[in-house]
Amino acid sequence: LHMILDDVYVEINRVLKPGGEVYFIEPVANNHLLKKIRRKVPVELVATQDERQLEYRELERVRQYGFSVTFRHFRFFERLHRVIGDQRRLALRRLDYHIEKVFPFLRPLYGILLVTAHKATQKAQDIPPLA
Repeated sequence: LHMILDDVYVEINRVLKPGGEVYFIEPVANNHLLKKIRRKVPVELVATQDERQLEYRELERVRQYGFSVTFRHFRFFERLHRVIGDQRRLALRRLDYHIEKVFPFLRPLYGILLVTAHKATQKAQDIPPLA
């Protein structure tokens, strides 16, 4: 689906009622340095052959289809669980949550986004009058 995002956005807009929300979780690559590191460091990828990480600009395009969009960032320090073990993963996730709030400029370094897209409600003038 990453290759046909505009088609996906059109379909979401078609099936979602005004005022409805859609949520999706996406792996993202918003930092060029991290992209280079990922190519050099052998990390197991859980993905299909044609899957790729998205960038903000691709996710922001959903606005063109009548949605407002918000992002919630995950997996900055949490990625260290691969090195220090899963027993520390919850603590790392909590640290990520607080770090993102205090240092929002670090968001491009996070690896996962929860995207919330809210479809606008119809305005009063768009609703036909009752007979």
